[in-house]
Amino acid sequence: MLIIRNEQMEALSEYMVEYFVDEALLHLRTSFAEQTQDVTDADLRDMIHTGIDNAGAYDITMEEDVMRYLELMITYGADFDTNPDTAWAEEILNKEDIRGIEKIMLIDQYITSNLKG
Repeated sequence: MLIIRNEQMEALSEYMVEYFVDEALLHLRTSFAEQTQDVTDADLRDMIHTGIDNAGAYDITMEEDVMRYLELMITYGADFDTNPDTAWAEEILNKEDIRGIEKIMLIDQYITSNLKG
């Protein structure tokens, strides 16, 4: 029988987070080249880690949804979840009666119907 100790699970979890951070860094550098051109890799990695933590606080935990959350941070600012200029996002993110995936969908619907001309 295979037994995985807590330390091993933590190491695996840390590896998976860092793998996601690497993927997110590449994605953001590629898809948001202009917005990230003056940001160092270290600073972008810090922003990604912060974004992962912030997304988790809103029950946004699926990789695709966390990636979208990071894209929103790049597009609207790292504080888009609390900035008065994007109060519409804060209102959606603070809804406790819906799951994280639904929050991302509602944000995208809001952007599509209200912010794009």
